[in-house]
Amino acid sequence: MRIVLTLAMMSLLGPAGAQEIYRWVDEAGVVHYADQPGDDSAEQVFLPGQGAQPATPPPAPSFQPPPVRARQSGAGQATYQSLQFDEPAAEATFFGGNVSVNVSLSLRPTLQAGHTVAIFVDGRRAPGDGLATTLTGLDRGTHVLRAAVLDRSGRELFASPSINIYVRQPSVATPATARPPRPPTPPSAPRG
Repeated sequence: MRIVLTLAMMSLLGPAGAQEIYRWVDEAGVVHYADQPGDDSAEQVFLPGQGAQPATPPPAPSFQPPPVRARQSGAGQATYQSLQFDEPAAEATFFGGNVSVNVSLSLRPTLQAGHTVAIFVDGRRAPGDGLATTLTGLDRGTHVLRAAVLDRSGRELFASPSINIYVRQPSVATPATARPPRPPTPPSAPRG
């Protein structure tokens, strides 16, 4: 009897019992879909064939990541067109317990008087200014690099796209240097 009631309830629910799907955009601009609202801004979305459709399309997400931008730095001065990492390559992996990562950048047009280039590692400004530096003391894991042109007051005028790099350090399971294999022991000859 229970089985019959369960089957009857399931057949009655049919499309009405379809799974709800929610969509939201987090602070980093990443779009999420889930069966539970994961944020206050989550909106229910309807898939084709899922039943009722909303009367109006959902509004565009309120958060939009800032574009890589150029600003006029003063009257008559050119805006920057590009700032990019020449070294390291995006998604590069570095191995070792104490790695040094050489960083070099290209900037077009050249740096204007009174402006500096700052490099940021995981959101924190790295020591030194300029289009080249060496990063040391990076912990194992993923690091996000970004560069920006700053004016005298420290205001950001132009930014590069961010890149990820990875630092892998030796562990007991994967030592930094593998030991060479031992030569096989020759069989002992019978004495006789």
